[in-house]
Amino acid sequence: MARLLAEGHYPWQVRLLPDTARSAPEAAAALGCEVDEIAKSIVFRLDGNGDGAEGDTAVVVVVSGSTRVDESRLVELVGPIGRADAAFVKEATGYSIGGVSPFGLVAGARLLVDRSLDGLAQCFCAAGHPHAVVQTTFAHLLEQSDHVPIDVTS
Repeated sequence: MARLLAEGHYPWQVRLLPDTARSAPEAAAALGCEVDEIAKSIVFRLDGNGDGAEGDTAVVVVVSGSTRVDESRLVELVGPIGRADAAFVKEATGYSIGGVSPFGLVAGARLLVDRSLDGLAQCFCAAGHPHAVVQTTFAHLLEQSDHVPIDVTS
């Protein structure tokens, strides 16, 4: 992850935390920031055929740590979704649960960034491992996606 970010001239360094940052409250406590400043990645399984078969696409939704994804709003935007188990998350994003980063996703994974992060001076997201985080901004996250923020939080 550090090499990927350096090659992309990303301005911040990966930080390794002594404890895991698998949840937004854990990450905020470790970093000494507000839970809102954690950009958490929630992975869903986009069921393109509606059959739950192999080959479905990962939809990674990045939201503020204090918010919840409104799944009905997400379905309106992307179509039928389902829960992503650990094996699917690893295969479809390249990362294990607890370390899914919006940077360096496997080709084909779809990244969506929620407006709940807009207006924050900084935020922190997973950096590929449950102990690793990296500072970022709403603008940097949008650069990783299709540059169009969404509104799927409740």
